[in-house]
Amino acid sequence: MFALLLIIAWAFKAIDITIPKTWDIDAIKKSHLPPPDPSVEVQYAPEEYYNSLPEHVIYKTYPRYAQGHQPKGYLDSLRKLDPEITFDASNIKTPQDWIDAGKEVFFWPVSGLGEVEGQYPGVDSAYLSESRDPITADGIYPFSRYVIKEKGKVLQGNLSCSTCHTRVMDDGSTIIGAQGNNAFDPGFVVAIVEKFNIPKENLDQIISSLIAVPWEPEVKRQIISRKRDELIADLMATPGGVMVRQGVGFMPVSVPSLIGIKDIKYLDKTGLSESTLVVYMGDNGFALGEHGFYDKRDAFEESIRVPMLAYAPGMIQPGTKVTQMVQNIDIAPTLLEAAGVQAGARNNMDGRSFLPLLKGETIPWRDHILYEYYWEWNFPATPTVFAIRTQQYKYIYYHGVWDHDGFYDLQTDPHERHNLINVPAYLDRISGFKKQLFDELEEGGGLDIPVRRPQGERLDQRKNK
Repeated sequence: MFALLLIIAWAFKAIDITIPKTWDIDAIKKSHLPPPDPSVEVQYAPEEYYNSLPEHVIYKTYPRYAQGHQPKGYLDSLRKLDPEITFDASNIKTPQDWIDAGKEVFFWPVSGLGEVEGQYPGVDSAYLSESRDPITADGIYPFSRYVIKEKGKVLQGNLSCSTCHTRVMDDGSTIIGAQGNNAFDPGFVVAIVEKFNIPKENLDQIISSLIAVPWEPEVKRQIISRKRDELIADLMATPGGVMVRQGVGFMPVSVPSLIGIKDIKYLDKTGLSESTLVVYMGDNGFALGEHGFYDKRDAFEESIRVPMLAYAPGMIQPGTKVTQMVQNIDIAPTLLEAAGVQAGARNNMDGRSFLPLLKGETIPWRDHILYEYYWEWNFPATPTVFAIRTQQYKYIYYHGVWDHDGFYDLQTDPHERHNLINVPAYLDRISGFKKQLFDELEEGGGLDIPVRRPQGERLDQRKNK
């Protein structure tokens, strides 16, 4: 009886749901990167102002259809409906209530809300064809919604969570909350640029405001130097779910799709997962303002590190994290070992197989890595850069005119914001790293730098065209 009473008491216990603080100035300041221009001072909106903003009233939303798929009399049927508020915090009692309310917020548009008059036939089929914007199997255009805030009026709304995070699959089904595939940039070209014949100078202003960055003026010069047709072609080449955004700095914009990763289920169904190693990784890092840099030709962590995921059921335990310094030259030896190629056939390769590390085994491993970048005619602003990195320290040598060498403690300063190169306490250690760096470069032939025939464009000469 005692145990039964405990179960009953627990069943009626109130659920404690704590809503996190939305606008926390201290937390924002800690996570905000400093502006690339040190003379700029960031002014944060005070909490009082944020908390005084009016709350959205979330009404029930309804799907939009593509032209030729909209049910007969659909808009008139919506006009007969009474407005329905679907998010009311006072009625939310359980976790499931919060989930259901979250779905309503997910579809709620924060922009547009213009009235749809007459018998609008649905999203234009020509626009969908030219922009490659997808629709569902039943003809729904899932990236915007209709809203009823007043009986008799149908409003068309845009820019909801669903606009960016709805995925229409090849079979017409949808994944809600996924990496979306709305045709943002091609849609902009079809619906705005071409329809209204936006002049080149205005298109330059629009794109520059989106992708240019203040610390790299060359980006804006590149945009202006290109022809209107070239800019449009880049926008049309942008894949679904991707758009030019502030600070991107290059075109056409591209982001790898993560949706296809679900096809790994095929390996499970066929049994191939027991003998397959899948590696997913980036090809290089990239700086977008960190350290005042924009590009990938430096030895800071943002440039030399890339994400990598490895999947091999039965071989790699879920949650395994390799903390040793693995390099891209190690990928090929690792895949060869996984495929059964004997060590002798891999001896002439620069890298090492880290398959034992993926398996959780303890093996002797490198205690440092070298970084080598040689000056390129096409990118003259970046000098030859050498670096040596251990688990704790990094020494960077610039073979240039204006650059200062760097020395960083990665354990106490993982973002490399404090250069210790001139700190007396580290001078002996720095001297040792410098000697080791050049000894190893010399041994490997890294000090024999050939001069290559110039090809292509120089970055600093494009503005003269």
